[in-house]
Amino acid sequence: MNAVQKWADVVCLAALAGAVVELLIPPGKLEQTVRFVLGAFLLCALLNPLLTAANGIRLDLQQNTELSDQQSTDFSQQVEEQMEQAMKRQLEELVRQTLEEGSLSANEIEIFMDTDDQGRILITRLTVHVSQELTAGKTKRLLEEKLGIPIEIVIDKG
Repeated sequence: MNAVQKWADVVCLAALAGAVVELLIPPGKLEQTVRFVLGAFLLCALLNPLLTAANGIRLDLQQNTELSDQQSTDFSQQVEEQMEQAMKRQLEELVRQTLEEGSLSANEIEIFMDTDDQGRILITRLTVHVSQELTAGKTKRLLEEKLGIPIEIVIDKG
């Protein structure tokens, strides 16, 4: 009960101090700003017991941050993997479309990617498997021109 009385005393003193300050300010633009500040001050005085109680709640929440940090890391890794897979599918589709436009085909397309320190996905190697040696040079030129990255061509025997 003593805590409630102290809280009531603080609120009354804050209201009294606010009233005195409001009486002392001259009318004009400054009056609105001072009223806003006094309102915020009175609101803080009213909410002080709640904020004090919230400190105890925060301690309980901080104990669970280790678990949430691990979950956040796992989630980030899953997102990165999904983005990398989506990029591979899109790049493979782009390679196949480019080859179709040039009346060429590929047996297999291998895409190797990595993520740098800033989270950017980098294409480290793109290998295209073709069955005909005659089309290897044309395939390489067409893809390097379209994609702007070095292409490795592998000729499949058989």
